[in-house]
Amino acid sequence: MDPKSDAQLLVSADGNVVVAANADIYNFKELYSGLAKTGVDYEPKTGNEYQSDVLCHAFEKAVVRRMMSDVPWGVWLSGGRLDSSLVASVASRHMAQSSKYFPRLHSFSVGLEGSPDLKATRVVADYLGTKPHSYTYTLEEGADAVRAVVTTLETYDVTTIHASMPMYLMARKIKAMGIKMVLSGEGASEVFGGYLYFHTCPVG
Repeated sequence: MDPKSDAQLLVSADGNVVVAANADIYNFKELYSGLAKTGVDYEPKTGNEYQSDVLCHAFEKAVVRRMMSDVPWGVWLSGGRLDSSLVASVASRHMAQSSKYFPRLHSFSVGLEGSPDLKATRVVADYLGTKPHSYTYTLEEGADAVRAVVTTLETYDVTTIHASMPMYLMARKIKAMGIKMVLSGEGASEVFGGYLYFHTCPVG
């Protein structure tokens, strides 16, 4: 979010999107150029270092394995990321192939009033045919939950608390519905180096 205007998108000088909510969409050419000016020599490693079909198979297998549950469950959808959408896609496709009588997959999303994330998750939910549950929270509810989030996470790290607040509020709603387990796309950015600061972190 742009701290000056509170706009959801940060835009480059040429009008192209550089960073969207929570730094998920990058204009990499511009970023690499900026890094080069600071003396950081960075080249993205793509194409030859991994086998996409192997990764895809392992990913689908991991999602399906975690679907073996005898309690009500669902998927978490976050509007700015592909991670949770891919998890939801694999889960809904597998459910459809397993049985036409299988219950519809529940999907959950959370955001502030007018959040682009909620609009994006609705598009994904409609496309996948899930049963969507959206929760809109207020700034007051977020502020009231800070103490509980800090206690639960056992940290005062601002970024961690900021990212966890909506999930904490949504988790309480999910629990109240009787849903015992939720699949999410959490961790993908850490594993695959999706965050901007990974590009300048020390190697070795």
